[in-house]
Amino acid sequence: MEMVQLILKYPEVHTDMIFVNIPTRPLEYRNGTERCHKSSTVEDGAYLEIETVIIREEKNFPEWRLHTDSQRLILNGLRQTDSSIDKITKFSVRPPELLKIFDQVGNYFRWFHISKKEIKPAKLDDKLNIDMKKIVLLTVLNLRCTSE
Repeated sequence: MEMVQLILKYPEVHTDMIFVNIPTRPLEYRNGTERCHKSSTVEDGAYLEIETVIIREEKNFPEWRLHTDSQRLILNGLRQTDSSIDKITKFSVRPPELLKIFDQVGNYFRWFHISKKEIKPAKLDDKLNIDMKKIVLLTVLNLRCTSE
C-alpha cells in the first residue's frame, strides 16, 4: 500500500482540519481591502478615544485591564482607515484581559471568533464589567462590513 501511495503521489495523511493563513509581514506590507461604511458621517472630534478605552477608564478598571499605549494608537488608527483589518492587527488589539492568557496568534484564533457585528456604546457599557465573573468577552473592533 505504501508503494502505491508513493507511485501515485497520494498524500499519506488525511485530515479534516481547516487551515487559516495568517500573514505576519510588517504592517505596511500586509494586504488590506477597502471597507464599505454604512454611514458617511463626519466625526466632530467630540470622542477622540475608542469607546472601550473610555468605558474602562470611567469604571476605574485596574491598570492590567486597561489598553496599552500601543493598543490605543493602533485602535485610533483603525478607526480612521478605510482598509480591512488583518489577523495580526486584530490579535494586537485583543482585550487586555487576554494579553497574558493568549500570547500566541494561533491559539487566539483557535479559541475566538471576531464578529463583524457592530456593538453600540450603550450595550458595550453593559458588557464591560469590573467584576470578572460577569464580564462578557467581546471584540474591541467595530468592523462594520469588512470583507476578508
